[in-house]
Amino acid sequence: MITDEWARLLSRYGTTRVTASFILVVAVLLRLPNLDESLWYDEVLYSTRFVANSLPKLWELVFSDPPAPLYRYVLYGWAGLFGENDIVARIPSFICGVAAIFLTYAMAKKYGDIQAAFLAALFLCFSPTHVWYSQEATPYAMTLCFLLATVLVWKELKSGTRPGHWYFFYGLFLICAIFTQFFAAVYLLPLTVLTLDASPVAWKRIIAINLVTGALAVSMLAIKYQVGRTIGVGQSFLRPFTLVEWWMLFFNWFLHGNALWTLPPWATLQDLIRSPLLVSCQIFFLVILVRGLLPPRGKIWDKLSLELLLFLIAPPLTMSLLTLAGYQKIYIERYLLIGLPFFAIVLARGVTAFAHRYVTGIATAAVVMLGVTSYAMFLSKSDEWTVYKQNPDMRGAARYLAAQNISADDAIIVFPTYEAVSLSFYIDQVASQNHAIVQTQYDPATVEQAITTGKLKEIYVVTRGDRQRVDGFFAANPRLVLRTISSFKGMHVYTFVPVTIPTKRSE
Repeated sequence: MITDEWARLLSRYGTTRVTASFILVVAVLLRLPNLDESLWYDEVLYSTRFVANSLPKLWELVFSDPPAPLYRYVLYGWAGLFGENDIVARIPSFICGVAAIFLTYAMAKKYGDIQAAFLAALFLCFSPTHVWYSQEATPYAMTLCFLLATVLVWKELKSGTRPGHWYFFYGLFLICAIFTQFFAAVYLLPLTVLTLDASPVAWKRIIAINLVTGALAVSMLAIKYQVGRTIGVGQSFLRPFTLVEWWMLFFNWFLHGNALWTLPPWATLQDLIRSPLLVSCQIFFLVILVRGLLPPRGKIWDKLSLELLLFLIAPPLTMSLLTLAGYQKIYIERYLLIGLPFFAIVLARGVTAFAHRYVTGIATAAVVMLGVTSYAMFLSKSDEWTVYKQNPDMRGAARYLAAQNISADDAIIVFPTYEAVSLSFYIDQVASQNHAIVQTQYDPATVEQAITTGKLKEIYVVTRGDRQRVDGFFAANPRLVLRTISSFKGMHVYTFVPVTIPTKRSE
């Protein structure tokens, strides 16, 4: 008997080690391609010291800028220790993204069997959406990691099997999740409601921690409001969260990262109708998702299914209610990335819940094939909008400008786009060796004066826009003509030179 019990334990431990090792290898390898791309606007703001190069400036930015503060403080210290190399800036997100997969695996085992846990983790390994934010130097992967750790500790505390110091870790992870991304606070409600059936000691302590954490978050937002900033509501890139957006979030962005059928983020119902194959695929996985939310066979009620349902719908339901309340600029997909691990768990739970092995086998093969194909298409569309718009090669554009031997006396660089911040970041790195590089916004009077004095030799217009947009900047000045166009993965450098227009001789 003892020998048999040890054999079962060793078998289980060995299986867990092999599974964990396989997931680690796959997750790491799939996140290496494109990891060294140049940083884009948000990454420079979040993960470098370019905007806030001192603690006082960082402190001012934390209270004057909408995002939550924790990630910026962590990356400020990280950049101070290890520098501002592109890959170095992304390592925290890389580590948090891989850790989030392991945490999803551990959580999925609590809501299903080991096969469902493995499938959920494998789905995230290949998910273009998860890969993207594991490679981006922004707060979202870190939020996922802290939130999943919070829910896992909450599950253990609710069972009443863990010592008192676990409440400290629950509060710590919860605060870290919310102060990395404020929208993670939507999980305070399900974490409170689902705690009411725990032991009196557990639910009192957990609810007290939730209340304190919520009060801290409200206080922080109140301070931001007093200095004139909110958490980002109303910005131009945001849109209302409709039922179509909800459908596309689950069955386009979560499911395949917008990589198989690449639609614009503002796709409408008519766009879906014109893609019957996409809709058929979405309905197929909707059936699996619904099965994952239903109680196991033979049960009318299942507490685990209710927990998963609330964790899955809490973010989009909150976004829907805010839209109904009148906030028409509230939503962008990345704000709801926190729901992706729960989507993966429900999907994997649905695959393994079918009564017939044949159906389970087909569903498993479909999920695996979807993941592999989505990832392959994601890599093949490296210059297209998939999960989000692809990073332009700011680093390449900066190096190109440096190679032109630009002098502050005879050339001007113009940034007619919001991405001037990221390009300026790279130009400053190059300018440490070539101080002649200058940066300026387009000013017709300055350009005209430089042409008149004969000093201006070239104007470099750096933009992600098309040729027509660039020509609009110089249409009023016929003495500027386009000489060359150089492209760097969606970022274009237009070189204009002045020409002399001969004056008419009087008769």
